[in-house]
Amino acid sequence: MPPSWGRFLPLALRPLRLRYTALVALLIVAGPVLAQTEAKLTDPNGMGGFPGDFFGRTVALSGDGTVALVGAENKLNLQGAAFIYVQENGTWRLQAELRAPAPAVIDYFGAAVALARDGTLAFVTSRSFTTPAVHVFERAGDAWTLLTSILPATATPQDQFGNALAVSADGSVVLVGAFLSDAAVSNAGAAYVFTRSGDTWTESAELTASDAAQLALFGQSVALSGDGAYALVGNGFSDDGGAAYVFARSGAAWTEQALFTSDEIDVSPQFGQSVALDGDGTTALVGASSEDGLASGDGGALYVFTRSGATWARQARLVASDAQAGDQLGFAAALTPDGRTALGGANSTTGRPGAAYAFAFDGATWMEQATLVPSDGTNNDQFGTAVALSTDGATALVGRLLGPNK
Repeated sequence: MPPSWGRFLPLALRPLRLRYTALVALLIVAGPVLAQTEAKLTDPNGMGGFPGDFFGRTVALSGDGTVALVGAENKLNLQGAAFIYVQENGTWRLQAELRAPAPAVIDYFGAAVALARDGTLAFVTSRSFTTPAVHVFERAGDAWTLLTSILPATATPQDQFGNALAVSADGSVVLVGAFLSDAAVSNAGAAYVFTRSGDTWTESAELTASDAAQLALFGQSVALSGDGAYALVGNGFSDDGGAAYVFARSGAAWTEQALFTSDEIDVSPQFGQSVALDGDGTTALVGASSEDGLASGDGGALYVFTRSGATWARQARLVASDAQAGDQLGFAAALTPDGRTALGGANSTTGRPGAAYAFAFDGATWMEQATLVPSDGTNNDQFGTAVALSTDGATALVGRLLGPNK
C-alpha cells in the first residue's frame, strides 16, 4: 500500500500514532450556546497504554440523551470492550462494561457501536479477523445481557465487516459496513442489511455501489433513517474524491436511489468520510474531512442534501467559522431525527485539540449554532473523532481519541 494512501484510509487501517495517554469521551449538554455544561466519561480501568485503548473512537447516545455507549476496540490486547453510562439526576455513572461472548485477541470488539433510540438495546461490532459479528445486548434495569450475535452470511473476516454500524430507531434494522468486501469488485466494499424477527436478525440485503471500483472503501461509513427505510453509505476514498450513496427499501428489496459527490475542486476531499440520516430519510448529512472548507488544507466541510419524493438535491455546504488548515470538519457527523440539527466532528491533528460544531436549520438557512471544545483540551487530542446527538439535539456526545492522562 503506497504510504501516501494512509491519510485517506479509515482510522482503523491507518498507522497507529503510539502514545501513553488516557483516552476519553466527553458529553456536552448544548442547550443555549451560553449555557453549555460538560461531563467527562472515562475508561474506569484504563490508563491509556501501548498502543492505546481507543476509548472514545466510537460513541452512541439514546434518544433522550441519558444513555451513552462508548467503544474501546484496542483494550485487553485488542480484544476490545464497550462501556455503558447512564445519567441520573444530572450525574453520569458507569452502568456496565460489555465484552464479546467469547473474547479473543484481535477481536476489536467495540469497533463500532449503536443504540436503539429508547436506550434498551446496544449493538457492538467485533471487526475480528476470525469471527466478525454484531453483538446485541438488552437492558433490564441496571443489567445488560447478550441477546444474540449477528453473523454475516456472505462477508468474510478479511472484508472488515463491522467497521461501521447503524441501526433504525427501534433496532429492528441493522446496517453494517465492510469496506474491503469483494461482493462487487475486489476490495470495493459493501454494506449488509439485517432485519429482526423475534430475537433473531437475518441478513436481508447486500448493498454495493453502482460504480464499484477496487479499493473505493464503500462502507467506510453507514447511516440508516429512523424508520429503517433508507440507507446512506459513504465511500471516502475513490478516484473522484469520495461519494455517498442513498438506497431506498421497497418491501424486502433495496435499490440505489441517489449518488452524492463533492462539487468542489479539491482533489481528495474524502467526501463520505462520515454520513448521517434523519428519521424519515428526507435529509442526509455527508462529511468531507479533507476538503479545504474555509481554510486551505483539510479544513473540512459538511454537505446537506434533501429529498422530495425520489429526487435528492444539495441544500447546503457547512463550514466552521473559525476553520484552520487540518481541522478536518466532517470526520464524524450526526443529525437529529427532525433533520434540523447537525453536528460535525473536527478532530484536528495539526496543533489544535479538535472541536465539534453544531449547525441549526431554521426552515430556510443553516447557521452555525455552537462550537464544542473540551475544557481540558490539549493540542492534537483528536476531540471530534466521533459524535452523537440526542433526539432533541440538546445533548451531544463527542469522542476524544487522545488527551491528558487524567
